[in-house]
Amino acid sequence: MRRLPLVPESIRLDVDVPDSGAALALIARSLSRICGEEASRIESVLRGRESQGSTALGYGVAIPHARLDGVSGSIIAVLRTKCPIPFGAPDGDGVRLFIAVLVPASAMADHLEILSAVAARLSDDKTREDLFAAADPQTFIRILTQP
Repeated sequence: MRRLPLVPESIRLDVDVPDSGAALALIARSLSRICGEEASRIESVLRGRESQGSTALGYGVAIPHARLDGVSGSIIAVLRTKCPIPFGAPDGDGVRLFIAVLVPASAMADHLEILSAVAARLSDDKTREDLFAAADPQTFIRILTQP
């Protein structure tokens, strides 16, 4: 698997979040801390992407993603909520695990490669189960990035 641009500081686990809007705002703030772009700009592009169709995959997971001018490199932020949040998943279940991807506007190939790698890992039942149970960010990263 390709090396994912994921650091422990970008992972928030078991957060009490009331709805999808609050989830996207929190994700945008996490991404902002990493890349230095304004959280409001990041939130806007994430919401714009969601308006085109939900990035929820089902099984309690979603991969909000966007490309943004001004971002110098690809980054990932993770939000795992305490309770499922309605997010337009194809199976109708709420989402607890958000793995957000933000890439430079010009990085189409990198964007698709990261999305593909994350989606492949999330398609495995055992991996999802382990990610929902991970006790800390380091364990989460190990599970998500192991071959």
